[in-house]
Amino acid sequence: MKSIIARAFLGACILTLPASLQARAEESVNTGGAPAVSLTDLGRMAEENIRKVESLIEERRKAERKAALDAEARRAFGRGVRLAESGDLDGSKKALKEALEITQSPEMRSYLEEQSRRRQEYSTAEGEALDKERRELAALQKERAAVVPAEGAKAEWLTDLSLSAATELKAAVQSRINLLNGEGETLFKADRLDESEARFREVLKLDPSNLKAREYLGSLVPVRRAGLQRIALAEEKAGEAFERGNKLYRSGDLLGTRAAWVEAINTTEIPATKMGMAARISRLDTEIAVLYSKVDGLNSEGSALFDDNRLEDAEAKFREVLTLDPTNAKAMEYMDVMIPRRRDLVAARDAVEKKAEAVYLEANRLYAAGDAAGAGAAWQNAMALTQDVALKAKITAKVRIAEERKRQDAEAFQARIAGLYADGVALYDVGRLEDAGGKFREVIALDATHWGARQYLDHKIPGRKVEEVRKSQVEQAAKAAMEQGNKLYAAGDFEGAQAAWNKALEITRQQR
Repeated sequence: MKSIIARAFLGACILTLPASLQARAEESVNTGGAPAVSLTDLGRMAEENIRKVESLIEERRKAERKAALDAEARRAFGRGVRLAESGDLDGSKKALKEALEITQSPEMRSYLEEQSRRRQEYSTAEGEALDKERRELAALQKERAAVVPAEGAKAEWLTDLSLSAATELKAAVQSRINLLNGEGETLFKADRLDESEARFREVLKLDPSNLKAREYLGSLVPVRRAGLQRIALAEEKAGEAFERGNKLYRSGDLLGTRAAWVEAINTTEIPATKMGMAARISRLDTEIAVLYSKVDGLNSEGSALFDDNRLEDAEAKFREVLTLDPTNAKAMEYMDVMIPRRRDLVAARDAVEKKAEAVYLEANRLYAAGDAAGAGAAWQNAMALTQDVALKAKITAKVRIAEERKRQDAEAFQARIAGLYADGVALYDVGRLEDAGGKFREVIALDATHWGARQYLDHKIPGRKVEEVRKSQVEQAAKAAMEQGNKLYAAGDFEGAQAAWNKALEITRQQR
């Protein structure tokens, strides 16, 4: 009988002790101590710390309740053992049943139920089995007397044995969890998501509250799976665009090819693919540059021949342009309009050329004297009279020079204003408000009606200064609340830390 009781007592070592909260409590929390933490980052860190401390508080409460029940179950189990050793089997049965009802450990409940069944079988066994059991019990007592130094140390020895076995079991489970978590992370990094997910599910079977496994299964694995699906779809679209470009290239449409390949490089998300496409586009750009350099040269030669009234030679040049670039607008204009028209006009030009020459010379004199308006009108008159290509070219050149000078003067003035304004905007964007204000005042000096400069001087710069002061004050308040929460957390006051971080979070939310 006592051998059964001894085995029952030794089996109690499978009772698991309450999981220590110390490891969880020592986990680092976001302190917000970095020198350049933004208000948004402070809010995010406060939310993370609040979630952690709420989890710790709940786990501590559960552990306390479980520890109380386990302690009560141990006391009932020990009482049952003592009653059994004293021969009070009914009392022992009652105490062990009480322990079975109290304990929340599935392993202990199974073991106690098995011991109850065995005791029932023993109570109906024959006397010969009872005598044998008594002999075994006597031998066990003798053996235990040799191992346990004194009767008073027995309870302590058995407790140490139970704790040691529980510790070894817990260490073995934790070692398995660490191994599975490591394999899961390695498989995740290799994008073997199904296998990684299986490892983390095994972890949760052993430890349903394991944070790493829950994080991977709850967010990282689903997000990565969605990312891989998105990349696959993008690569399919990029491949279609790239093949479309290949077909256009074979047909000789270099610009269409480039547009398709640019679409492909903007669609793909694989760096190696981007690099390969970029190299193809670079080579294509070289081909396009060579082609259009040749086209520009032929257009220039054709224009010069046209200006000299060498219409047949000019026509040959423009035909060559259209062979290389069938949609070239300049060549098409010469071929379809200007050359045919010039042939018709040359026949009637001689009658008016002398007068046109005189008007042209008068226009030049007026321009030299500073009468740009009079010169412009005379050049226009001469242009209307002459059919001579050379004279038209000279008139056109004069008009272009005059217009270009006027345009350049106007552009230079506007460019100065635009440059000063752009400098002011750039200085404003980097926070150099005083320097920005100086640039905008220079703009106003040149153009008093410049709306953009007025907006910066009258509204944006003053508003920015006020906002920077206010934002600095808010960030200081949020950081102070975060630091207070960190101190309370370090001191073990989770509820106080939670309140302080909630305050920091509320400050950041008000500024979003």
